[in-house]
Amino acid sequence: MSMDFFEAKIRIYTIIFLFVIPVGLPILVYFVKKKFLWVSPFVSLALGLLVTAAFYPYYYTDLFDNTIDSTTAYWLYFRVPIHVVVSVIAIAVLYAVKHFRAKR
Repeated sequence: MSMDFFEAKIRIYTIIFLFVIPVGLPILVYFVKKKFLWVSPFVSLALGLLVTAAFYPYYYTDLFDNTIDSTTAYWLYFRVPIHVVVSVIAIAVLYAVKHFRAKR
């Protein structure tokens, strides 16, 4: 069973947008500069929006033209909040790790 271009594109975008950026960026910040860990959700969201602009620029044209179709609404009301929640959970886990490592 082969995967067509659009199915592969949505899978790659989902992996990058919902897993790599919101989890990978806080981990990277944790190892580079722990005191700037609180900034990573904002940077993560900005990076996620840039990745979205690269993969699906029509989301932004729909938003700016005020013609929101179902895929744009799905992205806006489901994917973006999930991205933020995953990022905040990753940061909370990293703060817990930082706290427990400092106690040792």
